[in-house]
Amino acid sequence: MHSVDDYKYGVEQLFIDLLTASHFSVSAQDADKADFYFIPSRCTAYRKSQPQNNREAGETVAMETTRDMVNHVIYSYPYWNRSEGADHFYICAHDMGTSVAKLSHPGLLTNAIALVNTADYSKPTFVAHKDISLPVHPGRGAVDWSTLGMGGAGIDAKDRHDLMFFAGNPSRGPVRPALFDQFQFMPSSRLVRGYISEEQYIHALRATKFCLCPSGLEVRLNT
Repeated sequence: MHSVDDYKYGVEQLFIDLLTASHFSVSAQDADKADFYFIPSRCTAYRKSQPQNNREAGETVAMETTRDMVNHVIYSYPYWNRSEGADHFYICAHDMGTSVAKLSHPGLLTNAIALVNTADYSKPTFVAHKDISLPVHPGRGAVDWSTLGMGGAGIDAKDRHDLMFFAGNPSRGPVRPALFDQFQFMPSSRLVRGYISEEQYIHALRATKFCLCPSGLEVRLNT
């Protein structure tokens, strides 16, 4: 199934494409050389495959497909059983990823490494010492997929004068208020209360060493 070019969750396909093309990726024939094993489940693509973008139907398809995928890995290769899935990882850029993992195979939730945007210490399904926080999406609106993942290529690090940058509602979620309290008056920080234009956002990103993505309400990093 080809993932749709949905900028909101496009990081799923972007991650898979970049991983496949990177020097970290090895073929199935050389699997013994791998340190970690990727399970290429794409819950957003499965949801988008349903009429009217139906969440319930998409979640069912995602659960069944992921379950079949994990079972294939378990019964076809020795690696999952060797570690109970602890050296396997998967990605889900949608908030239904937790339920999909839980219903597909219990080991996905308890042992496998999750790359999710629902990374929240208050959620028992997020295990801080193994799971990884993932930005929700790599862009807004029309995205040039050929240039995604290029990072700050072509930008001289000496031109990044600010240490950190964030723009959004400072009162949402438990982290943002503390962030503003601690760093809003730091000379090298650029914390903006509210929204800025796309041009201003791009300019700020190019001039900053770190872009902060503190969670707001649920997974809406841009609100």
